Amino acid sequence: MEELRGSLLYSIRYDLGGSIVEEGVLDTCLARMREVFPDLRPRLSDLSVFNFSYLARADQKYVLAEEEIIFKGQHWHLRTELDPAGTLGFWLQSPKYEAKEPCELAKRLLGSHQQFLDDKNLDYLIYLSRNGEVRGRLSSFEIPADRGELDFGRRVDQILSLISDQVAQRKRYKFHDFRPIFLLSDDAFASEETRNALVFLDQNSAIKQGCGLNSSATDEPLRGSEGRYVANTWSFVVREQCWTNELEQMFSHAHSHWFQIHGSIFEIRDLEAYIDRTVIKRRELNVAYLQSFGRFLEARKNEMFSSIFAAQNSDFITKNAQYRDDLEIFMTDFGIDKQIGILKDFAERISNYIVEQNNYLSLLESRALNRNTKMLEVLFLLNTAAGIAAFAPSIFSSDIQPEFVFDLPRMLALLILFGSFIFYFGVIFLGSQLSRREQVAVAKKDWMKMIDD
Repeated sequence: MEELRGSLLYSIRYDLGGSIVEEGVLDTCLARMREVFPDLRPRLSDLSVFNFSYLARADQKYVLAEEEIIFKGQHWHLRTELDPAGTLGFWLQSPKYEAKEPCELAKRLLGSHQQFLDDKNLDYLIYLSRNGEVRGRLSSFEIPADRGELDFGRRVDQILSLISDQVAQRKRYKFHDFRPIFLLSDDAFASEETRNALVFLDQNSAIKQGCGLNSSATDEPLRGSEGRYVANTWSFVVREQCWTNELEQMFSHAHSHWFQIHGSIFEIRDLEAYIDRTVIKRRELNVAYLQSFGRFLEARKNEMFSSIFAAQNSDFITKNAQYRDDLEIFMTDFGIDKQIGILKDFAERISNYIVEQNNYLSLLESRALNRNTKMLEVLFLLNTAAGIAAFAPSIFSSDIQPEFVFDLPRMLALLILFGSFIFYFGVIFLGSQLSRREQVAVAKKDWMKMIDD
């Protein structure tokens, strides 16, 4: 019997915290990265897959490096890609494993997958700790002193050190996402038990039950393309000869799309938590503050949804029906529509919350302004009455001075009247200047920095 073959391929995504697509900025960043990655080049593999109308409006993606790394004594292939919209991608592929039985191949692949997880998480915990994300229940994990053989976090930090001052800042999603793809030879893919063990990442079943899965595991319907691949959201099993450049581009597009939406959900959640803290503590809270924050939020929402919807229309993006069908299967498997729904709900809730708080504070400030206005009117009335009353002695005085200019009571009355006018309009002018200065100060706030702090 011909030996069965299979390998592991990982699609891994990290967030850079903002885009570098602006003219001049991208050139600066590419020049800096080219000093470290001399083989940096545009990624041309997607030109044959996507419509020109989409490519004309999409950012050019780049391959930073392709290299061989040693992992567990074996040569693995690593490709690093940059999306200037703000995502860094790694494609890591294992050597081919061989076995005489499908079950044995599944055991070897799942064993290698577990080794990958154990080693990757050493680097991951160090990366999260360095970025201030080891909190909550994560704080119960012991941070390793040294990473293992895999160093994705170090590579991300290296790239950020080159371009961070050029990145158009937004809230950076500091967690990563990865999906395993099992590439099988024809005979191995033909084994349903092997496919099930791999797609459900069920190492225990593969070892103890000869690749057989219990009925509860297989009750879940699997998506895919018959004879080509099966998908289960978190893992994918593909017939090796079907893993073409075109299929990889469809998968990459769906994964990047999901990662972008997922990061936006966390950004909106952090924005909501921030405005909650601000409202509860009453820290710097006023109408101008909330209006400025509301404008910032609407701008971020527009950026999020414009890029999301532009990348979602499979008919607009792809060149033929097969590419479209594959992309829609991957989009469905990643749960893109569900993620967009969650993002919309979060964004709408925080927008409504800001509007409610803004209306409430506007009402309070309006009432306070009315009270102040009435107080000024009363004060002005009293001053006027006092000024008129000051004329009385001079009117009935028997020794009125012949020249008005030397009439002291009248002069005092005029000074009081003039002073009250100056005071009244001075208060109004000073109030408007202070309000304008406050609005300018609020408008210049670096919201992303404040939220991070």
